Amino acid sequence: MCVCSAPLETRLAVVLVYIFKLDFPQEWPGFFADLASATLATPSGLTASKEHPMNVEDATSLPSPDGIRMWLTVLHVIHEEVVANDVNRSVTDAAHGSALKDAMRDFAIVDVVETWYNLLVVFHENHRDTVNSTLEVMKPYIDWIDIGLIINYRFLPILFKLATMPDYAAKAMEIFTGLLEKGMERDPRAKLELMQTLQLPRILASVEAGDDETMEKVALLVNTMGVEILDCYKIIGDTIASDAELSKVATELLQCALENMFKFFNDDVDDTSRAVMNFVRNYLQFVRKVRKLNESTLSPEMMEHLRILIQILHKKMRYDESYNFDDLQGDEDEFEVFRRTLGELFKSITKMEPDLVFEYVGNLISHIGAMTDPLDMEVALRCMWLMGEGFVDATSAGGPAPFFIDMFRLLLDSKIFSFEEPRVLTSQFFECVSRYSKLFALAPELITPLLNLWMGKHGVLHPHPATRAKRCSGFTQFVKNLKAPLQPFLMDIVTHLQDFVSFRPDSFEHISYEEQTELLESFGVLVGFDRVDNAKHKQYIDLLILPLVEQVSQIIEQKLYLQDAAHNQYHTKWLACLIRGIGTFSKGFPLPIVTAQGIRRPDTAAAATDAMMFFARVFDLVMQTMGVLGNRGTISSISLRVHSLFSLRVHSPLSLKAKATSR
Repeated sequence: MCVCSAPLETRLAVVLVYIFKLDFPQEWPGFFADLASATLATPSGLTASKEHPMNVEDATSLPSPDGIRMWLTVLHVIHEEVVANDVNRSVTDAAHGSALKDAMRDFAIVDVVETWYNLLVVFHENHRDTVNSTLEVMKPYIDWIDIGLIINYRFLPILFKLATMPDYAAKAMEIFTGLLEKGMERDPRAKLELMQTLQLPRILASVEAGDDETMEKVALLVNTMGVEILDCYKIIGDTIASDAELSKVATELLQCALENMFKFFNDDVDDTSRAVMNFVRNYLQFVRKVRKLNESTLSPEMMEHLRILIQILHKKMRYDESYNFDDLQGDEDEFEVFRRTLGELFKSITKMEPDLVFEYVGNLISHIGAMTDPLDMEVALRCMWLMGEGFVDATSAGGPAPFFIDMFRLLLDSKIFSFEEPRVLTSQFFECVSRYSKLFALAPELITPLLNLWMGKHGVLHPHPATRAKRCSGFTQFVKNLKAPLQPFLMDIVTHLQDFVSFRPDSFEHISYEEQTELLESFGVLVGFDRVDNAKHKQYIDLLILPLVEQVSQIIEQKLYLQDAAHNQYHTKWLACLIRGIGTFSKGFPLPIVTAQGIRRPDTAAAATDAMMFFARVFDLVMQTMGVLGNRGTISSISLRVHSLFSLRVHSPLSLKAKATSR
């Protein structure tokens, strides 16, 4: 920030500060007095000061606007060049800056503060820019000057007045926040006394609703107030509890801070809500500590606070109607980052008081059938999804499984899939299904309708590429968690989706390689689940994998890779995709259990023998391929998938036979 709009004045200020750094205080102890004489000189020939105060009714007592601006600009540049802590400085420069601050405290800061006071008192009625510039310059100095220079019977009244004036409220709030943030040697009693002196409840009650910037600054003051009060409780909580007067003060201040925190956290403007985020987070930590000390019991008042926060979090996580889902900047989209932070707070409350959240979310989902706005539906599903943190394993007796199963019954009967847009609604539904997929083993009647959704246009065959990619990944998780219950549906799943895993280059234009790999991994998990059914393994390997192996053989035998150009390794990349796909499928086949002596346990001796022999031959083919093509980057990058095949190869009967022969 520069309070000077004229570049020439700013350059002059930089030059003056350079001289200040060299000559103050030894060579030029009167730097500030001389600067004031030059910039704050009045038409009467005097320098505006405590002895010669400014008077708005007497033009001869007022310095020129240019002079005032120059004075403030120099003070601002001194902060930037000498004092600011957010600037990287050498050890020597930091020590010099510290010495200059000490000298300013000794020789100049009292007079400097007096000029601030005069400027605020004289010009607050009709010179908005001068007053706001003064407050802006004051703000960084608050951190290191004597707090008594500001907190006194002369200065505080003008700050109180400015806090109630719309033109100055935002800057005044920054001053109060700076005063509150001063360390004061971490003395909790002094901090509570300071809050009383600053009359923070009075200030917060007197501030009228203003523009977004003002509301954000007020919220930041509330945030600092709340964090500081909670720190006081953390440091001297026992003393506060035993001292009736101190307890009364702390309780009233905390109550005021909480009331304002709820107000600003619930504000429609996200920047205002963000401003109190640290207070919200710290208060939840405080509540958690109280709950622990009281043997997992909270007062009715604190329980009500948690209810209020749940409602606010639910509201704030909702997407706005104007939100553009097709113009996001990845994970760094501003609202998405904010939403994840809100979600962490929601999960924190869920872990602390799960019954409270179950009641709230259960009520939300029970009314989802009556909702007509897809964004309302989506945020209800988001709340349900967030509850899963800590409750994913819901199969234990007395767990929350019945609750979630009932919720999914309601969701399947709702109108969620009557909305094509926004896609985020159905995406959130499938994320919930993936997260709670283990539960459906307890409700097999839900598997068929869910599979129909997964395998349809809303699921892994969704027309939108990014959405389809997420569906394929979610479907893999769904399958991994339900390997046994999905066995009766295996043929239906494969029949319905096998045409979408051809791994031919032209197919990648419709279903990407990554998506086909996800589907093939799902097939491998289901086929390899029954390790002793060799006929079943052969059936699905012939159906799904043999065509891929034949494509590999064709490329190698016909030497199609020789047609590749350096800038377009078409067949080489195709080979890599095929090998990755085969290796991904093979991961679904668990290895036999081998003893330390190299002998397989009897109960696993015949496990997947035919499948392993097949993959052993595939491994040999892959090694042949890599031998022909050499260490091309595209081929060498498939080492992980080759490792899957190698693991099956070394446990296959062919490998055991080779070992026996060598002995």
